[in-house]
Amino acid sequence: MISPAMFRDIFLPSIERQTRFLDHTLYHLDGVGNFRHLDALCDLPRLQAIQILPGAGKPGPLHYLAQIRRVQAAGKNLHISLTPGEVKEALSLLSARGLFIETRCETEAEARALLKKAETWSADR
Repeated sequence: MISPAMFRDIFLPSIERQTRFLDHTLYHLDGVGNFRHLDALCDLPRLQAIQILPGAGKPGPLHYLAQIRRVQAAGKNLHISLTPGEVKEALSLLSARGLFIETRCETEAEARALLKKAETWSADR
């Protein structure tokens, strides 16, 4: 509900100040309406990571591939939440460098098997 220009004027200076005194910085970008502020956030030199959450009732992060690729292109680490079935596709489309995938498996055995497979799917692009 705020324009990119207003975001840069009102909120970005405060966020930038916070990145100066924190050792590790991540911005939680929640809701597709906030994606309009992605470029401003990517311009912050000390912001290390961006968590992309499209929001309740919206398609998952891979539906917004252009936005999540912009995060990686800006040299920022990326945190996304996926189903176990989406992990292979994500690793085929994105660089594994700086990528944090949050997922939930039904069992420990399923989680270990997914981790083993992810090692072969990962690419450092």
